[in-house]
Amino acid sequence: MSSFSDLLVLNAEIAALVRAGIPLELGLRRLSQTLSGRLGTQAERLAVRLESGQSLVAALRAEEQTVSPLYTAVIEAAVEADRLPEALDGLVKFGRLAQEARRQISLALMYPTIVAILGYCLFILFVTVLLPVRLAHGDPFSPLRAWAEPIVFLIRDTALWWIPGIPLAIWCGLQLASRWGRHDGSSEYAMAEGGPASLNVGFWIPGVPELYRDMDRANSTHLMSLLLQHGVPLPRALTLASRSTGSRELSAAYQRLAVAVSSGRSLAAEVPYERRLPPLIAQLLRAGALDRDLPEALERASEIFHRRVIRRAAWLRTTLAPAFAVIIGGGTTFLFMLMFVLPLKWIFDELLQRV
Repeated sequence: MSSFSDLLVLNAEIAALVRAGIPLELGLRRLSQTLSGRLGTQAERLAVRLESGQSLVAALRAEEQTVSPLYTAVIEAAVEADRLPEALDGLVKFGRLAQEARRQISLALMYPTIVAILGYCLFILFVTVLLPVRLAHGDPFSPLRAWAEPIVFLIRDTALWWIPGIPLAIWCGLQLASRWGRHDGSSEYAMAEGGPASLNVGFWIPGVPELYRDMDRANSTHLMSLLLQHGVPLPRALTLASRSTGSRELSAAYQRLAVAVSSGRSLAAEVPYERRLPPLIAQLLRAGALDRDLPEALERASEIFHRRVIRRAAWLRTTLAPAFAVIIGGGTTFLFMLMFVLPLKWIFDELLQRV
């Protein structure tokens, strides 16, 4: 799969070519000569496929190993609505918001992570070297030594297991939390790669899954509005929208509504029975169907979701970094302080007992 940055660059270039009226095969051929690496190779392959007579959608489908099916579905819907530049611009807009969210998450985690790593190294030094030495040279008749010494030496002797085990357990826990945060499907804008990079997406942070979900909903409703504005039948628009969303629940809801409308049933009557639809989309779908102004209602829904994304991104900038600094950095500093305060307390207790 292409990286998110590569996909955004290619997306922006295709939008510029279409808007300028330059044939895509010619523009991509020139683009492949100016770009290096994986992106240049991908542009070259797309140019070859277009020159052989394939459509843009068919060429992208043939690149399924490197291009997300969600991205191809958006392009297919935009081509059918004859609004490819607008759809591509929408992808760039939401993609840049997702990149900004990831950047804010990474910056917010950087300082606390450094503090936590430093604190963990000092903790290892304390429990494996300093504390055993302190107990070994302390009062042999001290009650503290009687119960603490077996525990401390057990910790020291098993250090080869728990030193890598604790970070690995934390990493696995965050990965599980990330999977749980995107349980309804991974948005194309999130691009949650496997491994450590997926943690930067921030699905394990409360509130961040909703940000990516709102991006997905904003794009799907905007795309459906474009389709309806340009004469695409409602069942077809629902089907195309179902392919362009990363949410399994929203995709299933759109597909069921498409089947219902195709069979002659009313959209306004069917929406209340579709429990998988987000409440806002359900409300505006029903209102638009009743008022016969469905494209406008969907565009309004897209704007509302877009504003939500902007508010959540602002929250990341203003709240997330200080919160992590206090929770992780402050917690590590507090534990580090205890590592020095407790031994001093034990020494004073022994001195008082001798007196």
